[in-house]
Amino acid sequence: HQSPFNVGLPIHLHNWTLEQVQELALRYDLKWAAGNTGKEALRPLLEMVGGHPYLVQLALYHLWEHQNQSPLAHLDELLKTAATDAGIYGSHLRRLVNILESSPELCEAMKTVVRSDQPVAILPIAAYQLQSMGLVELVGNLVTIRYPLYYDYFRSRLDENL
Repeated sequence: HQSPFNVGLPIHLHNWTLEQVQELALRYDLKWAAGNTGKEALRPLLEMVGGHPYLVQLALYHLWEHQNQSPLAHLDELLKTAATDAGIYGSHLRRLVNILESSPELCEAMKTVVRSDQPVAILPIAAYQLQSMGLVELVGNLVTIRYPLYYDYFRSRLDENL
């Protein structure tokens, strides 16, 4: 399972801080994001997606597109629907579900992780694959779900799609 294009060193992006998310929001010209009030308005987004650069950027772009509407109400609606197929992360989440559905072992490992409130032990290869997909993080030799967004989405789909 080695690609001839996998040469070089992998780059691991770290989660953004609240200050970095606020800076990006201001670069999107979301004026409501300025100051402590804006920082507090962005905190629930950061808590849901853990500062994941792509997920944060997608949310801020979506807010920029709809800035003519009530921005904080729109942010609240975005957060309410985030872990659903109708939310802005729907295509991203469905892509992850498709990958899991293609591998019964990986799907079972994800079920184990999502059903536990504590870090759990799963097969090392499954832990590596789920970590590579960005779904889990390693805690020693155990794994835990990476973001509340993933927990909410996959927990609701254990019996449906997974």
